[in-house]
Amino acid sequence: KATGRVEKIYVHIGDFVKVGHLIAELEDAELQQQVNRADAALAVAVASKAQREAELSNARAELDRAEELLKDGLISKQDFETRRTSREVVQAQVRLAQAQGQQAEAELRELKIRLGQAKIYAPIPGQVAQRHVDVGALVSPTTPVVRVVNLATLITAANVPEREVGKLRIGNRATVRVDAFGDRSFQGRVARIGPVLDAATRSAS
Repeated sequence: KATGRVEKIYVHIGDFVKVGHLIAELEDAELQQQVNRADAALAVAVASKAQREAELSNARAELDRAEELLKDGLISKQDFETRRTSREVVQAQVRLAQAQGQQAEAELRELKIRLGQAKIYAPIPGQVAQRHVDVGALVSPTTPVVRVVNLATLITAANVPEREVGKLRIGNRATVRVDAFGDRSFQGRVARIGPVLDAATRSAS
């Protein structure tokens, strides 16, 4: 999902891989540095929020004391309103610090996702049939890196003479032989039956 230069390739032709096996890594030094900066920014945001919350706690205590003094007539109404305004200002600063912390967290999550996309994993179990790139190659999300094939289940298409088509049923057992394996045979089942006969060969597939 990322564009970059291939830094490491961990598989060779013929290797077997499982789902999630690490295939290759793209260069990510610059992106890692961005993650480090985002980590630091989040730490600053967390510290700022803690400081603002401490200031809010102090402002609330000051306001409670001012309220008692106001009841006893020891401070003016104006002094009391000034302290209440101070508390509201600190409350707004706490909300701002919370928002900044959430923004820093979101940026860090996004960067970590992008960092994870610099690693390429096998999407299926199978065997590496082909390597399309080498270390140093520049790849994009549309560039094939390796070809992984799963040979656990194979599909073969066969032609059946017209006179035998009526005997075919989905699920029928079938024995398949190929020249490459000599006398070795493979057992399978009929999965699809073509609905139309080939007019030239009078057979179905």
